[in-house]
Amino acid sequence: MVHYRQPIVSVLAHVDHGKTSLLDYIRNSTIAKKEAGGITQHIGASEISKESLLKMCSGYMKEIDFDGLLFLDTPGHEAFSYLREKGGSLADICILVIDITEGLKPQTIECIQILKNNKTPFCIAANKIDKITGWENHQGCSFTESFNKQEESVKKDFELKMYQLVGTLYEHGFNVDLFSRVTSFETTIALIPISARTGEGVIDLMSILVGLASKYLKENLKSEISTDRGEGVILEAKETIGIGKTIDVILYDGCISKKDTIIAGTKNGEPVVSKVKAILKEKIGPKKENAFCETVSAATGVKISAIGLDEDSVGFPVVFLKNDKKTDEEIAKMKSLFSEELKICPDEKGIIIKADTLGSIHALCGILKNKNIKIKSAEIGNAKKEDIALAEVAEDKYKVIVAYNTAIPNDIETLAKEKGIKIIRDKVIYHLIEQYELFAEELKKTEKSSFFKKTTLPFKIKFMPQCMFRKSHPFIGGFEVLGGTARTDVQLMDEQGNAVGKIDQIQANGKNIHKAEKEEKVAISSDYFNYEKNIREKDIFYPFLNNETIDLIKNKISAELDYLSEDEKKILAEIEKIKRKKLFES
Repeated sequence: MVHYRQPIVSVLAHVDHGKTSLLDYIRNSTIAKKEAGGITQHIGASEISKESLLKMCSGYMKEIDFDGLLFLDTPGHEAFSYLREKGGSLADICILVIDITEGLKPQTIECIQILKNNKTPFCIAANKIDKITGWENHQGCSFTESFNKQEESVKKDFELKMYQLVGTLYEHGFNVDLFSRVTSFETTIALIPISARTGEGVIDLMSILVGLASKYLKENLKSEISTDRGEGVILEAKETIGIGKTIDVILYDGCISKKDTIIAGTKNGEPVVSKVKAILKEKIGPKKENAFCETVSAATGVKISAIGLDEDSVGFPVVFLKNDKKTDEEIAKMKSLFSEELKICPDEKGIIIKADTLGSIHALCGILKNKNIKIKSAEIGNAKKEDIALAEVAEDKYKVIVAYNTAIPNDIETLAKEKGIKIIRDKVIYHLIEQYELFAEELKKTEKSSFFKKTTLPFKIKFMPQCMFRKSHPFIGGFEVLGGTARTDVQLMDEQGNAVGKIDQIQANGKNIHKAEKEEKVAISSDYFNYEKNIREKDIFYPFLNNETIDLIKNKISAELDYLSEDEKKILAEIEKIKRKKLFES
């Protein structure tokens, strides 16, 4: 008989959009039914039983193939690391919670990017419908039932907010619609309006979640409940009173028993081997208590007591074996997996990434790649001298070490300052990316300003007819800027490539100015111009650029820097053509 394990559900959201409130409502509403085994609060996860789900969603379904749902309480970015050899992620399906009154926020966008990168199926819970002006609460009702009882003005306000949210999500590449209007869940993401505070719409959310898992995830959920092997991921390592050092594990395949051999990944790539001393689950009640177990099966969250496992294994895969003869084989697999996980196809030039776990590496690198930010190196652990050496030889915009959830030792920070290396650190990915983009933008502005000061850029001016005010000593005439920015102290050439002298002064409205922009009409004076000898009405002039300057400007264009406008690029091409013709004629 085929057994289907519980789908693992992760809930993602921007801060204060209601992730915790939603989990609390689901837990509390199930406990309130007072069902035996209705819900069990485990380490890092909450299990909702099949029976509890059937009662909650009785109006929508009569049978469920799997044993319930396992909600991750503390998913973090580790939940999306590719932790299995076949390439699956820890979360089978996700709920993206968005405050319908606020819309998308930076962390929401970050969550969307992570979901995209990992191709994780998800639905959207549009939370806080009870905050819509005039909304009348109907505790625990379905969305449709509650919506039909609202005033027309409230319904219109809801529709406006919902379609604003749908439109914004469409801009991020997602086809989203209200769950009741979805005709194909394969092409359209379901949006379920809810209130995590009153429970309105939560029945719909749970029903959609179960329905999606039943229809699209059944093959992934097939499990033979292997009794000789278990697989999971370590979420946390800490001291537990009366027990000592423990690890919190999400077991997603197989089972665990006391005295099993543990093989866990670590930051340095060398797996740790230990033994299961004790297995604990947490009881629901006024007092949280740990209950000892002999054996547990996937999918579940448990606390494991074992010697030698610490923070270095957090976020890494863990395997449990009953047959010690397979230990060496599993260690080799773990090393191979670790090696594969860190292959991020580094660029020849780019920034240095340091992060705390494999999941963090994948989440951060995935988002950076989506933003076309190049990565030269990505490693787990704190910054070290080798990272400084790597960053030191990079061009300025890549002299950066980005540290996510990792420390920067004092000596490394001092050395980085000495070498002019920028260190960016934070515990939130989008903050890191914001800081890097700000740094890169400021650097570009500085480089651009410096380039402008040292380099004459292409421009084009025309001597306007009947605008000769003085023939010579100095010549003064009226000119129109046809493109680019004309500046003082610039040597000019005519359309034949002949040098005609430089601009001494530019005047507009009787005032001296240093530059004139496109379409401006200004007076230009020069001791070098001589009317009818080297300058005539309707003549067009360009800056006299030497080959070195032209090459320098072209290098900036090829480096994809927006130093030149499209007008300036065309004028540069005209200058090159004039110089080639002049060279050929000579």
